[in-house]
Amino acid sequence: MTFKRFDSEGVVVLLIDDDRTTMMLLSKVVVAMGATVLTASDGARGLSLAHEHKPTAIICDYHMTPVGGASFLAGLRNSSEDDVSKIPVIMFTAETDEATMAKLNLLGATECITKPFNPKGLSQTLYAVTHVCHMSSLVEPPDFPCLPNAQGWKDPGQDALPEWSQEMSVGNDTLDADHKAFFELARNISEALRHKDDSHFTIASSMNMLGEYVAGHFYREENALRALGYNNLAQHHHKHRMFHGRIKAIAEAYQHGTFSVVDNLPSLVTEWLRQHIMVEDMQYKRWMRDSAVDNRPLGLLALEAEDKYSA
Repeated sequence: MTFKRFDSEGVVVLLIDDDRTTMMLLSKVVVAMGATVLTASDGARGLSLAHEHKPTAIICDYHMTPVGGASFLAGLRNSSEDDVSKIPVIMFTAETDEATMAKLNLLGATECITKPFNPKGLSQTLYAVTHVCHMSSLVEPPDFPCLPNAQGWKDPGQDALPEWSQEMSVGNDTLDADHKAFFELARNISEALRHKDDSHFTIASSMNMLGEYVAGHFYREENALRALGYNNLAQHHHKHRMFHGRIKAIAEAYQHGTFSVVDNLPSLVTEWLRQHIMVEDMQYKRWMRDSAVDNRPLGLLALEAEDKYSA
């Protein structure tokens, strides 16, 4: 099996796992991609290596002893060193329930991958997160953050937000329109955040609309992929659940008075979406057929999705 190699030299990936077999498999993938590997068997040692070597990316298991993945992630994100707190982290977990996904999202996991993992899928995810963060480090101030919820990062403003472009087209006008609407909504939220003191109602309304967009679009897209017999639907659904969990966690925190939690929301939405389209969605583009896509409004689809998943 061949893997896409990193574009630049000097990529360092820290692997944190207490299972030797998993560590060996991870190391083979990362080395084949052209990166240097650092290893740790628990979160405490991993945190020490992260501060010492400041790796390009980290892959970390969720369940470890004595210091597990959640504690490691919290420690990393709370680091006073920006070049440590913003390192992208891919979390490994066998748990796919919404509570776990929401917890990891809120702690600042860049991506989550379920066990047992697919080496090809892992390599694509690792390449994507390191590429995004490498590109963001080439400009000052950054066009977008590696980790939109990292401590100390401030939203770059509406003008710096990425926009939908033709290269993001998935070959269907309805799905493309959904994606465009996400980008536009992010810009509206960014504008409201410029006047946060008197815009709480606008922000709250936009958060509700974003939740509706997320639920309706994911439902539309997954139904189309299911109708087409798309073989990566389970992994695609998992990515959707991760993002939906993060949006829900942010909305709940905002509703309970933690208003600063939305400061980075526009960049979170646009950067996650851009990466998701260019990595995951492009994999189904050749499968897509207009006849498989439900063209009803997002709001109606969101209601159907809520009924289905709450039943």
